Amino acid sequence: MGGKFIYINDNGNKAIKKVTTAFRKINHENKVDWDQYDFKWVLKLNDDEAEDLISRF
Repeated sequence: MGGKFIYINDNGNKAIKKVTTAFRKINHENKVDWDQYDFKWVLKLNDDEAEDLISRF
């Protein structure tokens, strides 16, 4: 990514500027979390939401 895109966020962690901004825009319903132990994004869906998502594929 390059150093010009990385900054230290309020929690003292490295973050990527454009990714952080875009993520906040699309996660307004708080349906996605960062799993800091497995280093991955996790969808937080109830059963109906999960079924709807799966049916789209």
